[in-house]
Amino acid sequence: MAAVPFSLRAPAAEERGFGYLAMAWVATTVALVLAASFVVTGTAAGNEVVTNETIDLSEVLTPASTPADQYPSVMYGGMMWSLVEGRVVPRDDDPFSRPIVVAEMLASNTTNHQLRVRESDVSIVLPDGSRHPATRFEQTAATSRFSVESGQIQAVTVVFKLQSYVDPNPAELTVEFSEPSRIPASVPLIGGQPGMIGSTEFFIDDAVTVIPDAVNAPSNLVIEPTAASVQVELGAFRAPTGQRVAAVDLDIRRVSPSAASQYLDGEFWEMTVDGQTLQPARVVRTGSTAGSDSVQVVFLVNETVADMVLKVGANTDSATIYDISNSQ
Repeated sequence: MAAVPFSLRAPAAEERGFGYLAMAWVATTVALVLAASFVVTGTAAGNEVVTNETIDLSEVLTPASTPADQYPSVMYGGMMWSLVEGRVVPRDDDPFSRPIVVAEMLASNTTNHQLRVRESDVSIVLPDGSRHPATRFEQTAATSRFSVESGQIQAVTVVFKLQSYVDPNPAELTVEFSEPSRIPASVPLIGGQPGMIGSTEFFIDDAVTVIPDAVNAPSNLVIEPTAASVQVELGAFRAPTGQRVAAVDLDIRRVSPSAASQYLDGEFWEMTVDGQTLQPARVVRTGSTAGSDSVQVVFLVNETVADMVLKVGANTDSATIYDISNSQ
């Protein structure tokens, strides 16, 4: 993994450049106001899952090719952030001057949604734990926000004017990506690869469940679990603080496809964790063929979860129980 370049530059050249960029910002803002009625916004990173929402996704997502193998990178809400360069602009002699931190980054959208980023989503974290949100974005159409389409990569300069009057040690600074009540992700400003919270595979029996198909009676549904995992990141969704995303993948064979398939109903599934019964946050059809569907059922569980019980056909007379346990 290549180290991140670092430079400590004299403030004068940086501040002159910022003055020119301010003029460009005014012109860009005027243009954006005139074009506002034509702007269509998309899904905000980190907020995709909605409780009890049932969605049919017939296309399987192919993640974008990202520069993560070249630069220190971290995933947040479906966006892969790669840090190309980090630098600090020290204070000048003005008693009201404050240090400026600049992060040159690449934002890669790995989802099949447009993702949006706001100033408040990116911060510099000092050694004392204080967070300083971005002051502006550069190389983007607007300075306070930008969007990245599915599979695209946006080069962006993130500028932070610290709420401090002391020049920081750049080696002690961290760039953090976070939204309210979501698990943050971070990468050191100078060198080093961030630690990432990965997915934990859980064990689930692959025994087949046969349930009468209420939509295509008198035929049956043949349901077979294929995988179970607990993770922080699922597509454009970032788990809330203190929770994780539990995802169970299943293969469901049926006589004929139907938009009203009963297994896409949230009431068809239940998860029991520590004596608490949970409804799915999302039921997703991830693939479909002439005789079967691939389905993913998603629950929000506590971050210390070790064992779960999945009930299939919870709203039928043929319900089946599957024990799910941490395989580690």
